[in-house]
Amino acid sequence: MPGTPFIFVAAALWRLFYTFEMMKSTAAQGFTDFTFQHINWLFIMTRGMTLFFYGVSIVLFYRVARRVVTHTGACLGTLLLMMAPVYASYSTFVRVESMAMCLVLGAILVTYYAIEQRPEVLECPDGPEI
Repeated sequence: MPGTPFIFVAAALWRLFYTFEMMKSTAAQGFTDFTFQHINWLFIMTRGMTLFFYGVSIVLFYRVARRVVTHTGACLGTLLLMMAPVYASYSTFVRVESMAMCLVLGAILVTYYAIEQRPEVLECPDGPEI
């Protein structure tokens, strides 16, 4: 997954943070200067986003797995995802994998809910019988 959605969310959050800081501060400072002076805060924020999406992806994974397997299987699968060395280590860096996992799992859940709400959409009245 390209990092564009991740960077868009990070930039929007950083802009909000900048706006609130400028409301508190009396010194006028440009956005670029502010960013370079607080680059460590920006890095902490983006790492926090990655960690946040890691946590959300684990919750979403359980919700998707619970629809497919039993409670025990969903718990075991979630535990395996949580303890997967590659996935857990990627979540300590500024990476897009956890956000991509959230988006994919969210899309799967939305699809499940849509199918449950309107199953007639899947029917093919004019098609051949199988």
